[in-house]
Amino acid sequence: RDRDVTGVQTCALPILPIKLNSTGGGSVTLDVPSTASNFTVTAPAVSGNTITSVDTGTVTSSMIAAAAITPAKLSQPFTSMGAVSASGTSIPFTGIPSWVTRITVSINGLSGSGTSLMIIQLGSGSYVTSGYSTGNIVQTDGVLLGSPYTYDAGIALINTGAAAATCYGIGTFTLGSSNTWLVEMINTDSGAGNNIYTSGAITLSGALDRLRFTTVGGTDTFDAGTVNVYYE
Repeated sequence: RDRDVTGVQTCALPILPIKLNSTGGGSVTLDVPSTASNFTVTAPAVSGNTITSVDTGTVTSSMIAAAAITPAKLSQPFTSMGAVSASGTSIPFTGIPSWVTRITVSINGLSGSGTSLMIIQLGSGSYVTSGYSTGNIVQTDGVLLGSPYTYDAGIALINTGAAAATCYGIGTFTLGSSNTWLVEMINTDSGAGNNIYTSGAITLSGALDRLRFTTVGGTDTFDAGTVNVYYE
């Protein structure tokens, strides 16, 4: 018991938390620390179920946009390296991050000026020009043409080096283990009217950091089409 200056006895009660129960079974407990300070809880203005004041926790359209998950906010985003118009003897894509485990290539009307076979080569520090365990089968009107073709110098896009060959297609490279990349591609040679299915593998000396479109001879030039590389 305490006695105030008026002589009236008072009773100091302990400060207890306030518990608000929800009809759904949950609860909210309001408590304050045991200090000689005053505290004020101010509820923010709301409209329906939406907080509408920035100073008290507003959810605004700009905040919603800022909270959106975009490739730039991801540590390992799906990234386009940008479409490139074909020209020269080689179309390189370099600077691929070491964490990449999957690569997709798109090929739109790629054509060469000569008769050298168009291929893709991968690399780690430098391009690998041999040792590819890949092959393809060719189909026209549902009929397989001959035996599967195998290649060592790179991943063949189509099975002919004719100057009239024009390639359209898409391919994926998936990291297996120990820097071994597995290949799967489906392309069309519009010049010959063939569909080409390619699969295989190549083992690099380190993490893949580059990819290029070139030809087996390395001297023929590209004269049409665009290509792009996407990694994730």
